[in-house]
Amino acid sequence: MLETIESINNVVNNFIWGVPAMICIIGVGLVLSFRTRFLQIRKFPYAMKVTIGRMFRKKQAADGAMTPFQAVCNAAV
Repeated sequence: MLETIESINNVVNNFIWGVPAMICIIGVGLVLSFRTRFLQIRKFPYAMKVTIGRMFRKKQAADGAMTPFQAVCNAAV
């Protein structure tokens, strides 16, 4: 019984992580990149400015809120 489950698992894993699946993943990534006109590259400087720039800016959090630096430190844990 355990050998049967293992052989089925191997077949499924070989299909999922095989060449056809990698082609599909890369293809979808390229299609989305072209459809959004490479948004991830065009807006990268803005994303870094917002993320890192605001992280070090002194700002007091309102009651019940977190500063961006607190959020980053909390997410890293």
